[in-house]
Amino acid sequence: MLSTAFVALVCAGGLPARAQSVTGNGDLNPGPPNSPNWAIVGDLRVGDTGTGQLSITAGGTVTNDLGIIAYGGGSNGTVIVSGVDGSGNASTWTNTSDLIIGQSGTGSLSILNGGVVTNQAGYVGGGGGSQGTVTVSGTDGNGNASTWINAGDIYVANGAAGTLNILAGGRVSSTGGAVGAGGVGDALVSGQGSSWQSSGRLSVGLFGIGTLRVEDGATVSSLDGIVGSGAQGDVVLTGAGTTWTNTGQFTVGSFGPGTLRIEDGASVISNQGYIGANNTGSVTVTGAGSRWLISNFGLTIGNDGTGSLTVENGGLVRANGRVELGVAAGSSGTLLLQGTPSNRGILETDGIWAGAGAASVTFDGGLLRATWDNSSFFAGFDTRTIAIGTNGIVIDTDGHDIGISPTFTGAGALIKDGAGKLTLTGDSGATYTGAASVVAGTLAVNGVLGGTMEVIGGRLQGIGTVGSTINQPGGTIAPGNSIGTLTINGNYLGNGGRLEIETVLGGDASPSDRLVITGSTAGTTFVRVLNQGGAGAQTIEGIKVVDVGGASNGVFTLQGNYVFQGQQAVVAGAYAYTLQKNGISTPNDGDWYLRSAYMAPPSSPGSSPTVTGPIYQPGAPIYEAYGQILQSLNELQTLRQRVGERFDGRADDTANAAGRAIWARIDAAHSRVTPGFSTTGTGYMIDSWRLQAGADGQVFAGDAGTLVGGVTLHHGEAQADISSVFGRGKIKASGTGFGGALTWYGASGFYADAQTKLNWFDSDLSSTTAGRQLAKGKGGFGYAFGLELGQRIALSDSWSLTPQAQLVYSHVDADSFVDPFGARIALTDGDSLRGRLGISADYRQSWRDNAGRQVNASLYGIANLHYEFLGGTTATVAGTPLTSRGERLWGGLGLGAKYETGRYALYGEVEARTSLAQFADSYSITGRAGLRVSW
Repeated sequence: MLSTAFVALVCAGGLPARAQSVTGNGDLNPGPPNSPNWAIVGDLRVGDTGTGQLSITAGGTVTNDLGIIAYGGGSNGTVIVSGVDGSGNASTWTNTSDLIIGQSGTGSLSILNGGVVTNQAGYVGGGGGSQGTVTVSGTDGNGNASTWINAGDIYVANGAAGTLNILAGGRVSSTGGAVGAGGVGDALVSGQGSSWQSSGRLSVGLFGIGTLRVEDGATVSSLDGIVGSGAQGDVVLTGAGTTWTNTGQFTVGSFGPGTLRIEDGASVISNQGYIGANNTGSVTVTGAGSRWLISNFGLTIGNDGTGSLTVENGGLVRANGRVELGVAAGSSGTLLLQGTPSNRGILETDGIWAGAGAASVTFDGGLLRATWDNSSFFAGFDTRTIAIGTNGIVIDTDGHDIGISPTFTGAGALIKDGAGKLTLTGDSGATYTGAASVVAGTLAVNGVLGGTMEVIGGRLQGIGTVGSTINQPGGTIAPGNSIGTLTINGNYLGNGGRLEIETVLGGDASPSDRLVITGSTAGTTFVRVLNQGGAGAQTIEGIKVVDVGGASNGVFTLQGNYVFQGQQAVVAGAYAYTLQKNGISTPNDGDWYLRSAYMAPPSSPGSSPTVTGPIYQPGAPIYEAYGQILQSLNELQTLRQRVGERFDGRADDTANAAGRAIWARIDAAHSRVTPGFSTTGTGYMIDSWRLQAGADGQVFAGDAGTLVGGVTLHHGEAQADISSVFGRGKIKASGTGFGGALTWYGASGFYADAQTKLNWFDSDLSSTTAGRQLAKGKGGFGYAFGLELGQRIALSDSWSLTPQAQLVYSHVDADSFVDPFGARIALTDGDSLRGRLGISADYRQSWRDNAGRQVNASLYGIANLHYEFLGGTTATVAGTPLTSRGERLWGGLGLGAKYETGRYALYGEVEARTSLAQFADSYSITGRAGLRVSW
């Protein structure tokens, strides 16, 4: 037998590196060896019946059929295959048949420094009472690995004792393998680059006791892996980069007990996983970076045996499918996720299923991460419970929606993390006493969850019950799953979190979320209201959204669309709602209500406030006034205001009406209107101007009079400032169009003027109160036609009176639109029928200037009564009508003048109007000026 010093010398490169060598001594069969290349016809035995050594170094080669080291009982054989020659050719031992290390004696094979051994099947400890050891270690100077190539399987301890060491970058390959194949076998794969590649199944504990340790970045690969196949198998993988890759199934505890420990950053990769398939299996994955990744199927713990999985301290198990526990009757599956809050054991799966056997799940510092949507994430548990230990559990839904129905027990923390939703439906009110919290995503409690609750981030919702709750900044509590009630069985502290209420905003009986708190409230909570299609309505009592059973010291602050009288308000249709504490009929109940009722203060201390009407949204006054503003641009003027006076005071009143003329005029007006009726109590001021131009021509002339026809073009703009207790805003509108007129000038001083016009509108609406634009560039259309009759009565050559009457019908319409609050706005009634009775007193004077031209001048004063016959204009806001009608009866006074010389005439008027029911409360002042050219 070679001494230890001899082996060390070879490993250190002490033999000549360039001289090929095959040397041996002792019991070799056949022998002695030939050097440097020994080709044997037949088998080779090293240590046939005694002690023998063989060294293949520096590129030497040996070839034979069957190779045996330590053949006979009591024999001892040692073979060293090491190094390369000067050309880089490896020292090689080629066995065309099998290779047995320790058939009946003690055998040792060392493959070192780039040496290569090949054979069919390999046996390390090949018979009863024998012992075999194989060491494959290192690389040559060019980095070529020491290699053992097995065209068949490797059996470590084939009914004997066997040890396989793959070290320092050594490589072993086989079609299959077993450690502890009927005997006691140990395998060690250690170091970066060290590997055992099995294209078939690799078993540890195949009807014998087997131990495999893979460490320090070494790798093992196989088709299937079995730990405990008929006997005890134990595997440890340790160190970063250490990996056992199985392209097929990996089983721990298959007809034999098996243990697997993955630690300190090591990994196992498989296509499918079983623990306790038909016997007892135990797997521990521990340490940061340690992983068992199951790529295509799930993981079964206790299929027809007893299985347990412990994932701890940063370890990770990922199953691309569900985890099954206790599948068959009589089997048992145990899952334990444990660790610390900073170093949790992690399981990633799409569900956990309990079969007909026993199933146990304990979370004590673990993290459970969902990989798929699953409404029954814990399926088949029936009355089984989930234990939460002192270090608690984090459930990370990771963007998925999952449901858990079993009962929780224990006092550890339950933390909901990750995007997605976790729905709890079990009753854990009496069995769980820990501190639950929501960090991210949504936790829906539709059952009962005991302990306490803290909403740190994400969202708590549901129709169930939780314990005393703290709502932190960034957290949201949203009762119901659409609309429903969430109960806090205890106290509530709002620490700047949000309460989200879904409600169909309408009257008192509107469907709505509600938060019920059996205990007391404290702190501040911000409330967001999500209207679910409610069109709004006036409330009396209000829509209850928070029910407080104890002391109501907490403050719930609405986050609305705008501020109404110092309070946040949310809009629904035409209405606005504020959040108020205490009921109307129960003024000390401490509950919180959404109210759209406009309240008058209590008449005496302790009495209830009085509801005087609804609160309208801030756009309502603007929408209500919209039709009136368009009507102001659609008015028809009197004949004199349009074209000036065409009578000249001569006996034939038709003389000056004959002929043709073009004219243009401009109006400017300022109005303040306090309507006689307004749904929202709206008043407004209008500043406007209008430019109109036209051409007139004689159509007919006879003894009785002259008929003049004309066409007109016009453009006008109005800007209105609108105010109400419910809001202030502006409307900027313009109208452009054309029209026509027919005027009869009778020879006796009678005239009849019929006119019409068409208007196209463009409008911008904005709310100052809400601080936003309500509509921009909204189109509209209007038309008007009117008839004016008058009779000039001459009092002298210079003075005359003209009683007159006018009736004008005007219609305006506008495109409907949806406002920023989601309400559809439509102008449903834009009609006006206005009558006027007036009388003017005229003074006329005519003369010729120095050039002999006729000069006509006139002054007049006019008094009018105006009356509106219809009911005003109406806009609907989400179907709610808002009507505005000015005072029906107005009076007006005007002063005007005309100066005409030759073909040219200048004319103008100043007019003031006021409502007569509330004198000067509504008024308008208008100035007009025009130029006419006749020929």
